[in-house]
Amino acid sequence: MFIPALFSYFRGYLVITVTGNFTERFLNVCTAQNILLWDITRISGRTIRCKISVRAFKKLPKIAYNTGVNVKINARHGFPFILQQYRRRKIMLAGIFIFILFVVMANQFVWDIEVRGNETVKAADILAVLEEEGLKCGVLKSKIDQRTLKNKTMLKIPALSWLWVDKHGSKIIVDVRERVPVPEIFNPDDYCNIIAAKDAVIDSLIVRGGIPVVSIGDTVLKDTVLVTGKIPSSLKSEIRYVQSDAQIYARVWYEKTQQFSRISTIRTQTGNKKKQYTLKIFGREIHLFHSGNPPYENSDITENKHELSVFGNYLGATLISREFKEVTLSEELHTEESIAAQGAQILKNQIDDETLPDSELLSVSDSYRAINDTTVEVTVKAEYKEDIAVKVKGEIEAPAPEEGENGEALPPQA
Repeated sequence: MFIPALFSYFRGYLVITVTGNFTERFLNVCTAQNILLWDITRISGRTIRCKISVRAFKKLPKIAYNTGVNVKINARHGFPFILQQYRRRKIMLAGIFIFILFVVMANQFVWDIEVRGNETVKAADILAVLEEEGLKCGVLKSKIDQRTLKNKTMLKIPALSWLWVDKHGSKIIVDVRERVPVPEIFNPDDYCNIIAAKDAVIDSLIVRGGIPVVSIGDTVLKDTVLVTGKIPSSLKSEIRYVQSDAQIYARVWYEKTQQFSRISTIRTQTGNKKKQYTLKIFGREIHLFHSGNPPYENSDITENKHELSVFGNYLGATLISREFKEVTLSEELHTEESIAAQGAQILKNQIDDETLPDSELLSVSDSYRAINDTTVEVTVKAEYKEDIAVKVKGEIEAPAPEEGENGEALPPQA
């Protein structure tokens, strides 16, 4: 008769050794009384080892006495013995129950909110709007209406084009996408003028539509009309309105001045370091074995976070480890020339960021002067060639009413 291992495990079984001169007789008697023994192994001439169910073992003392053998229990296996073992550890069972209850309850609330995907819009601004709409630490997850939250947040922050709230246990991840400015689209029949994007001196004109109102060498200010789409007719008193189109290259000058310190601070690590641990649970931080203050006056800090999660679900607890490496601060005085060179490069990069696409650098120069023993003032002047043409829609003027012989306006003809 075969008993599956799983069935034996749940009912519980014993591993026993039978020792004596009549072990074969012992086996025969057990078979005659339908007592199941399995995995029978002879260890020596007088000893065998086998397995038996807990219920059947109760019948062995009488059989062992009659057959003159000794029976010894070597091991106990199965689910009943596990229960018996943990029955004695009530505190452990209570702890397991409390932990399970904690996991279930913790997953019902929001304990951490993370914003992803933002570049220009600050995460703090997004979190502030979300809090106004009810998403904050400590709120029940069941009260979060993702659709309403998404719509109201995007109305209050027009810079966002997309928002989605994803739940990961007690952690809420807010994924956002920022709106990309869409260039204005003009219809072929739109009335448009070309205006100047910057103050500049006209260098060349390529006009494909409209009438230019400036010439090469003219100095223009920002927003000055360069090409007009308002075209008067030489044969009629009517005015045609067309869409101007042109490329207008002009020389643009930039000048930036900024002061830079000759003193720089050098951080040197001493080799001393300490770690501090903080437990962030349910939105509150608990400092472990320390006061929360940095151990050194000056230090480099490395921070790591370890979130407590089960099957990818955040449970509202995070262990934060911070490593403090002590540093000493010293000051170094640089030469005027080296600081001026670094400052000039910084200003050149700033100017380059302000130029229009496909601009061409014509010339650049820099100069500096000492303000005092520790400060240098740097000035950079640069000349670029840029296409300053910007197309904008114009407003069509209403036709002036015709006048009669006595100077009065005539009524419009039907």
